[in-house]
Amino acid sequence: MTIQEKIREGVITNIVKVCSNLSGKEIIALADKILKDEDSQGAVVLVERELPNMPYRDYIRIGLKDSEMGKVVKRDLDKAGWKAVEPIISELSKRDNRLRGKGI
Repeated sequence: MTIQEKIREGVITNIVKVCSNLSGKEIIALADKILKDEDSQGAVVLVERELPNMPYRDYIRIGLKDSEMGKVVKRDLDKAGWKAVEPIISELSKRDNRLRGKGI
């Protein structure tokens, strides 16, 4: 299950808790609308991914061990604004929604 699917499930679960009078179809439609609104506002999901290839000479020169280097490099990248993100709605979900709108 992707992170986007987990988020969608969480949104549906919360809608069910608050709006018990809605049908299943209405709940899913509302969840999709909420996620589309968030996506249109630029909401993204922070994800873990491998660090980019970087020259480690500077880190080695100051005497960091391999076990310490990853943490320091990640901290430096975070300070520089390098973040790994994914859209809140996957491209596959966007395509599926377009197809549903055409009755496919």
